[in-house]
Order: sequence, then structure tokens, then C-alpha cells
Amino acid sequence: MCPFVSLRFGQYNKYKTQVIRLKEKLDWVVSKLEVLEKSDCTQAQALTGWNSVFAHAFWGDAIADESEELAEKSRSFGSLKLNAQIAMFEGGPLKQYYPSGSRALPKNIWLRFAVEKTSVALPYQVRWIVQNSGDEAREANDMGHVSKSTGNINWERTAYKGQHKMICELHRDGKVLARATHFVKIKRS
Repeated sequence: MCPFVSLRFGQYNKYKTQVIRLKEKLDWVVSKLEVLEKSDCTQAQALTGWNSVFAHAFWGDAIADESEELAEKSRSFGSLKLNAQIAMFEGGPLKQYYPSGSRALPKNIWLRFAVEKTSVALPYQVRWIVQNSGDEAREANDMGHVSKSTGNINWERTAYKGQHKMICELHRDGKVLARATHFVKIKRS
């Protein structure tokens, strides 16, 4: 076979794979933004849709602001503030704070999440929920989990590229009393 023809055929396969991936990504984007077409779409739902697509701190901050406003408006729902700090290994020395949705972190480092402040009086139970996103998490069949930790501190390792969520809920008698979300960006290795 002519080398020129085989080179062009190889490039065709490369571009075909790229086009297939683009189509998958576009289908994913459209599915995330379907909420905008609903007549009862709330501002929080719209912000979450856009944040899913762009994975930028702007949207994460807007969602956090919206969540804080909603929490303040609802007297039965308490306030909750989280912080996250970076460490090289679980339980290791804390290096620096990691604000929600800020810069992309490398894989295989640890984040220590902590309840920093809450208006909810003791006693309460803590539930930590991890929501992963992206190709790598999907391929590993790890789109999220509920952490085994039930205290005010939870450790998680960065594993998959993309934007992920750490959700903390405070419960009493089966009722959610407060909820906060911390966005985590992880870069490609």
C-alpha cells in the first residue's frame, strides 16, 4: 500500500475519534443545559447547569452566593461553612487553604474538609457526599460516594480530572438542617 494513503487513513481514524468525542461532549453539554428550557427553572438550577459546562470559579462562587441567600431566607435551614486544606498525604501536615472552585489541583494529593462554622446547634450528624464528574471518573465507575467519615472532618484524595463536589450535610432525626458544597477542580496529570 502507498505510504501516503496509509498516512491519510491513520489521520482519518484520529479525526474520526476526535469527532466522536466532540459529539459525546456536545450531547453531555446539551443534557446539562436542558434545565434552562424548563419554565420552572430556578436561578440555582441555571447556575449549576452553566457551572457543569464551564467548570469555572465564577459559577461556583455564584452558586455558593445563591445557596447562602437561600439559607438565610429559610429560618428552618441553618447556615454551614466549609473549608478545605491541602496535604500531601492523608492526615499529613496541612499546606494551604483551597477555596471552593479555585485553581486546578494535581492528582493524588489529599484535601482535608472541615465544618468551619454552622448555626445548627449540637447534637447533629454529619454526612459527607462526593460527586465526581468527567471521563476518568465515569470510566472508573466512580461518579461519587458517601464518605465513611461522620465527624466534622473528612479526608479525600484527588483522583480524576474535572470538577467535583464535596457536599456536607448536617442531619438530626432524619432531617437535613444545613448543607454546603465545596467545588474541587483537578487537572490532567
